[in-house]
Amino acid sequence: MPEGKPTLYVTSLTNYLIEEKLMKPFRRLYNINLMAEYYRAKQALMETPFEYHALLMGYKHLRTFDGEMYSLTSKCSVLLAKDFIHDTFALILNLNSSGVKSLHAYLSDTTVVIHPEQKIYSKYNSSQWDSSCHPDIPLEENDIVVQREADHVGISTTSGASFSCDLRYDLCTLTLDGWHHATSAGLLGTNDNEAGNEWMLPNHSYADSLEEFIGAWQVSDHCSQAKNAEKLCVNTSGSKICKTFFQDFNSPFRNCFRVVDPEPFHSLCVSHTCELPNIKTPCTMAAAFVHLCNRNFVPLEMPFQCDGELRLRNSSLPKATH
Repeated sequence: MPEGKPTLYVTSLTNYLIEEKLMKPFRRLYNINLMAEYYRAKQALMETPFEYHALLMGYKHLRTFDGEMYSLTSKCSVLLAKDFIHDTFALILNLNSSGVKSLHAYLSDTTVVIHPEQKIYSKYNSSQWDSSCHPDIPLEENDIVVQREADHVGISTTSGASFSCDLRYDLCTLTLDGWHHATSAGLLGTNDNEAGNEWMLPNHSYADSLEEFIGAWQVSDHCSQAKNAEKLCVNTSGSKICKTFFQDFNSPFRNCFRVVDPEPFHSLCVSHTCELPNIKTPCTMAAAFVHLCNRNFVPLEMPFQCDGELRLRNSSLPKATH
């Protein structure tokens, strides 16, 4: 062996051992968010399978009972969820001829209509319109409780179905007790913990596409598919704040990234901020993410960018790391 070869071999071996066996584990350890790992372990220990939860975000984006996220592509009224076994509830997102949206919760003999733009709700029964419901006074009748606190409207029933809307951030949730297992179907999916049948149609077959799935649950006679090409914003204030919320290493939500996957929220956030002069969509996505994290035992609060008027100001944005 030529002189110097053993020394070169020893040097290469030493470099390999230091780099691969010593430094790489330290780098991985440095990049680990210990709080995120802690909350992930805590969530695994404390989560319960005996409750079903789905979200409506911005009256356009949905997160199903099994966690699938997508956006509505139709301009019409749609059935979000309905108890097809006991007929205890139905939830419809209504779109009138002027394009104004409202949420209709049908609960036995009582219907509660939430008007997001006016930030009010109305209640009526099957026989006549009830105009005596003041929006700030709790309503209790027919085993149904309706409460209003600031911009939050909550509806609960003794049968184990509850529905709530945060009118400030356009975030609505539907929660079903375990008693409702496999009773609900609609655009919010099926509540049976089976992700494989999330796209079930009213005839119990399965949709081949998202458009077919949405179209099957329409309840309007005249509907149109809104297949507008989504613009992908690059280097805009909206896309930057989406990255700050859902991708940045210093995100205020980083402790929950191992519990709730932030990528679907980032994707919807970016794709719907191109033409908006405010941060309504980013803050709606943030509110949904915070809500899910809090439900999974990760304490988070809304970021300061979503306080006050929901106007996007470049000077108020923290710099995202690259």
